[in-house]
Amino acid sequence: MTRKIAIVALLLVPLMVAQAEAQSTERISADTMRAALRTAAPEDNGFIDRVVGMADMGALSRSILNGTFRWACKKPVRYRFQYFRRALIIRAARAGTPI
Repeated sequence: MTRKIAIVALLLVPLMVAQAEAQSTERISADTMRAALRTAAPEDNGFIDRVVGMADMGALSRSILNGTFRWACKKPVRYRFQYFRRALIIRAARAGTPI
């Protein structure tokens, strides 16, 4: 019985890795980010436009942007954008891409 479980697990690992890679490279639009993060100020919208543009040009890793966005969406609604902005600045700086 444990052999069957091990075989199934070994077959599923590559599928799970491929799914994770696909999710990290998918393009989330700036409008979707604005709606989910509930931006109100024009400078908040400008920040989102800037980082999405950087990701489109390849200057900022798409996986960093998407991962930070998904993480921030789990935070309290009122402060989602603040969490997103601060975490993205820190993660990008660690990766060598200042924002």
